[in-house]
Amino acid sequence: MHYQTQSKIRALRKSQKKGASLVIVVCVSAFLVAFALAMVYTAGLMLSQANRRIEQERCRQLAVSFARVLEKELLQYEKTENAPTNSFYLFACRFLEDSRYMEYNPDYPESTVYHYSAGESPAGDDYGKITVVLFKENDWEGDRITGTLNYDPNETAQDPLSEVAVAHYTLTVEVIADTGKTSFHHATVYNQQANYDESAVLFEAEDGTKLKWESESRKWLVSNTGNEFEITTTTVINYEIQPHIDHLTGCKFSKTIQEAGDVTGGEAGNP
Repeated sequence: MHYQTQSKIRALRKSQKKGASLVIVVCVSAFLVAFALAMVYTAGLMLSQANRRIEQERCRQLAVSFARVLEKELLQYEKTENAPTNSFYLFACRFLEDSRYMEYNPDYPESTVYHYSAGESPAGDDYGKITVVLFKENDWEGDRITGTLNYDPNETAQDPLSEVAVAHYTLTVEVIADTGKTSFHHATVYNQQANYDESAVLFEAEDGTKLKWESESRKWLVSNTGNEFEITTTTVINYEIQPHIDHLTGCKFSKTIQEAGDVTGGEAGNP
């Protein structure tokens, strides 16, 4: 009887040890499964971030390279007559000088910031679609553009019209590359130096006489009579410009602010 009791106790202890071992095995297995799932999740997250960085870099490359192309066109020409009719340079000149394009108003960006689709990307859909955003800011308060020049009759090469070039507008060109999930905005700000022909510029002597400059004869004429207005010494002449795209003869662009870019994950076309 005593022998049977001892055998049962040994069997019970052996069974308990097997049960404890099974619990340990189950716990270890659960830990390994959890660890494996965590590794898979981490790998997936890293892969997702890597793919997103690749997508962002594609957007950045397209936006920056497209902005460089537009910049090259803007800086390439200084005279409107030298630029091709379908060039971005002439389009920018018309955008600045045509009053139908309103000046930028931060209270009404929807009607004073202009968006243009650049069409399908030559680099492929993976790089995103291109949108060009333009807006202009007037460098002058009010509608009048005025100034003075010192005319020296002894300077035979002096052309008054070249001296009345004015910084009329500031132009902001922003290029947006968008893939649907990621977009990159690249903005560049340009200063405009504009020249106009004689029909857009009103000259006036210090005594109030209205003058006009005749380019062919290189003489000052009295506006209402057409008689020559003689100038023998260096004279201060006032001028007022009435800008219009039809009277624009030259437009020189220069970058005024370092380019800026940013990556966003929101909707495209929202600079």
